[in-house]
Amino acid sequence: MRPGPRPSRQYFRESRLWCLLTAGMMAVLPLFTPAANASAPIELESRLVELYQRHADAVVRVKVALVEEQEGEDPQISLLVFSGFFISREGLVLTNSIPTDQLVGRIFIEKNGIQYLAEAIGSDPATNVALL
Repeated sequence: MRPGPRPSRQYFRESRLWCLLTAGMMAVLPLFTPAANASAPIELESRLVELYQRHADAVVRVKVALVEEQEGEDPQISLLVFSGFFISREGLVLTNSIPTDQLVGRIFIEKNGIQYLAEAIGSDPATNVALL
């Protein structure tokens, strides 16, 4: 099976992930300069609020049901709730890392009160990032 054509550079420029990462870096980088002063946290907060307001329609809630089985007991189900955001029009979501040492029952993405079943494509605990 041959892979499809590679996405154009325009696709990557228009990607919300690119926009969010670029804006996030621009918001955080001034904190690491020697000129950072006492107003830097307030400026960072303002930048993050503005970033969220511009891209609020991409933000979703991610729910992960974990099943913990112990010998001689009924399975225990716990629910983890994260935030995440759409990074593509195809529905890919970037969120926190999903624990892989436990049995993941189901993963849901919630947007506007509607829940959609999702599957984990990959998860990296070192960077605390997962792709759904």
